[in-house]
Formats: sequence, C-alpha cells, structure tokens
Amino acid sequence: MRRPPVSLRALLPLVLAGFAVATLGYSHWRFLDDAGKQAQSGAMAEMARQLDQLQAQLEHLARKDEPSRIREVLAATGADPALTTALLAGPDGTIRAAHRQAWVGRDMAGILADRPPVRGLSESGITRTGTNIHGAYPVILDRAPDDLTPTGIGELHLIRSLERPLATARAAAWHQTAHLSLFLLVVVAGLALVLHRQVGQRMNRLTAAADHFAGGDTSARAALAGRDELATISRAFDAMAERVASTHAALDAERERAQVTLHSIGDAVITTDAEGRVEYLNPVAENLTGWSVGEAIDRELDEVFPIFNEFTGEPADNPVRRCLASGTIVGLANHTALQSRDGRVIAIEDSAAPIRDEQGRVMGAVMVFHDVSEKRALTQQLSWQASHDPLTGLVNRREFERRLGALLEDARATGRHHALLFLDLDQFKVVNDTAGHAAGDELLRQLPRALREHLRSQDLLARLGGDEFALLLQDADLAAASRVAEKIRAAVEEYRFHWQGHPFQVGASIGVALVEPDSCDVTDIMSAADVAAYTAKDLGRNRVHVWQHHDDAVRRREGEMHILTVLSEALDRDLFRLESQPIRHFQENGLKRHEEVLVRLIHPTSGELLTPDRFIPAAERYGVMPSLDRWVIRHAFAALAAPLRASRDASGQPTWLFNINLSGASLGDGELLAWIREQTREHDLPPAGVCFEITETAAVANLLETRHFIHELRRDGFRFALDDFGSGLSSFAYLKDLEVDWLKIDGHFIRDLLTDPVDRALVSAINQVGRVMGLRTIAEAAEREEQITALAGIGVDAVQGFGVATPRRLEESLPPAG
Repeated sequence: MRRPPVSLRALLPLVLAGFAVATLGYSHWRFLDDAGKQAQSGAMAEMARQLDQLQAQLEHLARKDEPSRIREVLAATGADPALTTALLAGPDGTIRAAHRQAWVGRDMAGILADRPPVRGLSESGITRTGTNIHGAYPVILDRAPDDLTPTGIGELHLIRSLERPLATARAAAWHQTAHLSLFLLVVVAGLALVLHRQVGQRMNRLTAAADHFAGGDTSARAALAGRDELATISRAFDAMAERVASTHAALDAERERAQVTLHSIGDAVITTDAEGRVEYLNPVAENLTGWSVGEAIDRELDEVFPIFNEFTGEPADNPVRRCLASGTIVGLANHTALQSRDGRVIAIEDSAAPIRDEQGRVMGAVMVFHDVSEKRALTQQLSWQASHDPLTGLVNRREFERRLGALLEDARATGRHHALLFLDLDQFKVVNDTAGHAAGDELLRQLPRALREHLRSQDLLARLGGDEFALLLQDADLAAASRVAEKIRAAVEEYRFHWQGHPFQVGASIGVALVEPDSCDVTDIMSAADVAAYTAKDLGRNRVHVWQHHDDAVRRREGEMHILTVLSEALDRDLFRLESQPIRHFQENGLKRHEEVLVRLIHPTSGELLTPDRFIPAAERYGVMPSLDRWVIRHAFAALAAPLRASRDASGQPTWLFNINLSGASLGDGELLAWIREQTREHDLPPAGVCFEITETAAVANLLETRHFIHELRRDGFRFALDDFGSGLSSFAYLKDLEVDWLKIDGHFIRDLLTDPVDRALVSAINQVGRVMGLRTIAEAAEREEQITALAGIGVDAVQGFGVATPRRLEESLPPAG
C-alpha cells in the first residue's frame, strides 16, 4: 500500500535520529568486529584441544577393537550444544561412528561435501565456513602386527557453531558501547517516544483501520480523539465506514432473504446474465433439470434447459432469449416439456422476466417454472373421459354429437353429403339376463373391434349408451351408407360371442339418416336415425331401415317420439290421473270391493285425456315405464291407504282389493322391492288390500327376478295376478313356477267366446288349470252380458270389462277422507 509523504513536522526528529543511529552504528560495528575475531580465535583453540583429546581416546579404543565404545564417545561428544557434527570415517570414506546414528554406513562425501584436508598423523585441519568452524584430524584405526606401523587411517570431523560465541561477543560489544552512546540514545529515544505517541501511533491506528476495512472488516474504526488533523480524518473515516457497513448489512440481509425465498418456494427458478448464461438455480430447478448449480453456472441456458413441444417433438423457443431481446415478460407456449439431464420428460409451465439495474438496463433474466405433469395428465384424462365411453373406449354421445355438428357445418359449407348410422343391438338382453351383466359388458367391449375392419379411418364409431351405437360416415351418399350399414349388420349377425364356454348370437337393427346441406340440426338428424333404427326393430329386427320423409313406419315412430316428449313432461308436472274399473265376482269370497287401478295421461298442451294404448307402447320402448310405475304406485298407495284400513274385517284383513299393474321393465329394477316396502311403511298401507298385476310375457322374460319379487312381497301380504294369461307360448309350463293368486284370462279369448269353440275351450282349460292349482280366475274384456253369462257358466270366478262397469276417477270412487 502506498504511504503518504513524511510531514515537515516529523522531518527534524527523523534527521536527529538518523545521525544518532549512524554514529552508534559505526561504533557498534567496530566493537562487533573485534569481539568476533576474539570469539573465532577462542573457538579454534577449543576445537584443537577437543580434536587432540578425541584422537587419543578413539585410537585407544580402536586398538582395543571396541567399535561400540567409539560410537558412544562420538554420541556423547555430539551432546555438546555447540557441536553440530561429530563423525569418524574409515579409510574408505565410510562413516563408522557419528553423533547421528542414521549417518553410520553412509559415504562421508555425501555428508561433508566441503571437508578440510587431513594433512598428517599429527596435524589437524581447522577452517571457518560461515558461522561454523570445521576441524578434521587423522585417527589410526588399524596397525601392523608389530603395533608400530599404522595400516588404516580414518578421519575425525567436528563442526562447531560460532553462533553462541558471536552472540556473546555482540553482547559484549553492546555493553562496551552502551556508556558511549547512552546520552544520544536517551535523547533520540525521548524524541522518538514523543513523536510516536503524538503522530506515529495515531497514524498507525488510522492506517490499520483503513487496511482492515479494505480487507472486508466493516466493523473496523480508527476512533482517534482530539481536535487535530488526524482526529478530523478519523471522524470522517469512521462516519464513512458506518454508512458503508450499514448498507452492506442491509444488502446482506436482502441477499439472505432472497436466497431463503428462492430455496423455499415450490417453483423452480433459474437466473441468467444478459447473454443467457446460467448464474443460479434453486434446489427445485436442480431437481427438474438434473443439473447442480456448480455444473450449470456459465453454461448456455439451452444446454441446461432444453425444451420442446410434447406433441410435435419440435424444439420450443426459449422464453429467456425472447425476454432479453424484448425486455418484457414472456411465457412458455402451451404443451411445452423439459428434457431433464437424466432423461426424464417433464411437462412444465413457466415465464421469464427481465432483471434490470438502477438505470433500467437489462442485466439478465429470471425464469420461474414448475412441473405440471400430473396436472396435464389429469387434464388429458378428464378430457378423454368427458368425450369417451369408459367401457368401450369409443367416443360418447356428447363428443359424437359435437362431431356430427361439425359434419353438418361442413355439408352446409361445401354441399357434401355424409351419413349417420344408428345401431341398436337385438337380443342383447338375453346375454345380460342369461350370463350376467359382466358378460354383457364384455360383449360391448368386443363387438366394436369386430366392426372396425369394415370402417374407414375417417369414420367415427361411438357408443351412445346401453346397447346403442352410432356411426358417422364422411363423404357418403345414401347408397354408400346403405352398403356399409348392411356390412355392419352382417358382421354383427355373424359374430359369435363366447362366455364361459357358451356361445351367444346377437343382431343389429340399423337406422340410416343422411347429413345434408338442408338438414335442420343435430337433434333432428339423431332423431331421424333413431326412429329409423327402431322402425327396423319393429319390422322384424336384424335389418337396415333408411329414414325417408314419407315413410309410414317412420311417421309412426315419430309419433311415438312425440308421445315420449309428452310422457317426460307429464312425469315432471304430475299430468297423470288414476281411474279404477270394478271387477265383478260370481261367488261370495269375503271381498266387498275389487277394482283395477288404471292410469290416464293429460296432454300438457291440449288437455286431452290419453288412454294407456296411446302412451304405454312408447313408455315401454323408451324405458319410461319404471318411472311411470313408481308414479302410479306412490299416488295409488297415498289414495288407498286410508280406505283399505277402514275396510278391515274382524280378522284385520281388508275387504277391499285393488289391482295395480307392474311393467316388465320394473321387474328388472333391483331397487323397486325396497322402494315399495318404504312406500308401504310411509303410507301405513295394508298389503293384503293390493294385488300387483304382472303380464305373462313380462313374467316369463324376467323369470328369476319375477319369482324373487313375488315371493318377497307375498311374504309381506301383497297379492299377485298374472295378467293377459294365455297370450304366451308357454303359459302352463311357467305357471307352476310363479306364486300368484289370480289368473287374468287374456281378453283376446273372450271377444269371440260366443262364436269360436276354440276360444271357449281355451278359456275353460285355463279356468280348470287355475282351479287345480288353487288359483282364482278373472276374465278380461267382458263387454256384453251374454259373454258374462257364458263365463259364469264356464265357472270363472270374476269378470272385468265395459260390460261390467266403465272406469271412473279413483278419488271419486273412494269415500271422502276423514
């Protein structure tokens, strides 16, 4: 460090001190020179004496052949602190003994490179080298047999240090000159002490404080008291140091907070310089990139942070470069992924922002990013689930209708024609009922794979729900669509599904509708194909039907679709009315009143009262019957509970009985049994006052469910009637498997009873079988008195029909509440 020039105030004491020091120095040198010569002379004399003494002693031991004693002597000699070397070498120059055992056996030349010559048997060689005196002396180690002639002469070497004698000489010199220079030294020392205390010591404190502060010790202070120049400089320096230390502490605290923050946040952070080279990574960034801070520093960001589009695989633009170029915040493009150093591919989202100095100049960039792999995978999964059927992996109704809408827009824009195929599987319910729902699900999974070989890559197959599928054919006119539909139908028919060793065959009723420039909307196109498919089913199943504007079958199906809309609104608004029709018994059986509960639909717009034949077929076809059955049961139980309780006889049994119809679809509802029991408890209904009617066809189609359902509710006290008996092909075969109380003979046999002997015989046979099985019979559709008389003659228990009584509103036929 450059020192300031000496001040004029210090110049005179320095000159005086210099003169005194020069005088004392010259005097002291003279005394030292004389004392040194005396010390050297004395040391050489002592060396000679010691050599003489050792020669005699070593030769004596050599004649006695005591090498160990020789080594002991030299070792003891080496204990003299003034001696630095003591050794005895043989004639061949090999060291035989020394004060350092490690030298024994070594070549003397390697130890004593500058040894003095040995002049003769009685002469010693003593020389001075620096601060050492080196003495060498011959020693007779071997003699002839006459003991007079020496045959082996060795060399004894001693090296004595002059440092202690010279030190003693210097001390004497100081002592000799002390009195001479005492006055000058006292004066100079006094002056030096005064200058040191007033200037030197304080300047040293100030200089030391400055040096420490420059070295990084921000706590260093001079703290000089007084009012002189040095004190003023000290106060200015201390004030400056305080401000710098305060600023430094604040910066350290800010830096520490920034480091802690960057290490603690969950996002990855990378900072770069203005050239895009990495300066810092936080732990999260280290983990995601696979680079440590030490490895990444000064590397190009593209090397540490390689990113690409996860769909195309093309490298993505680095946001930091764009940020540095534009000086603005830049975000990553969508679907960006990071290729980690260890090979991982990580979906990320990030943004880069410029780092500016106080003048606003861009000095680097900071990039913040985070791992969105799970989020992106979940989004993709949710997107897939929202547009696909989980069972088959095909697109679902929502996505299919979206694609259909796109094709409709294309048809309107380009004039091209497309086609929609609606597939409804035939006999699928047989698979479900026979082999179980697991088999049905597996069939639904396998069947699309069998159909794909007949489709083009641009065709779209979807599952709309249940056993319904749909197919979009791009650029297909009616003829092409019909050909594809026929291939699909044939493929379904030929497909054999095997489950647990059993083969199953299904068919497909397919409706075809065109997507044309003048098509109304997606709903109309879907409705047209749906109507065409159900028309195909009505015409015999396993066939293709093309939607045409003037097709009678289509118009009939469209009428059903209209009724379906009316049904849905009626269920929402309770637009149904319950009626009851009396049943006449020919013999007294304890029942005072027996009626069948019927349902009518009030048209939402016209108010027309629709009979069941107007809406029940549509309700059955489109799966509305379970909801309708529940509506009837709930409202009938509410109306009948109190009158039935009031009609109980002495034994507690109701003397009134009301029949309520149940559809086949409801028999397959696993929750209906529990729901009926819940309604019974809620309304406190006597179960013996209700008889559920089940059609023979529905009972046979759901035989296992029907048997369980009847068995459970009969245990609760409900009664059952088998409706439309005789309409099926196996009526008598299944009758013994069902625990029913009544047989209702199908009205088809009653209408021609008087003119057709076959019908009369069948009615008689049914009645006879019922009696044998302990069942009561009711003849339906008795419209004339002659029919009623004939039925009484046959022996049926009861009759029902317009010839007995017409239906009336249920609430009007019941006693008023309370």
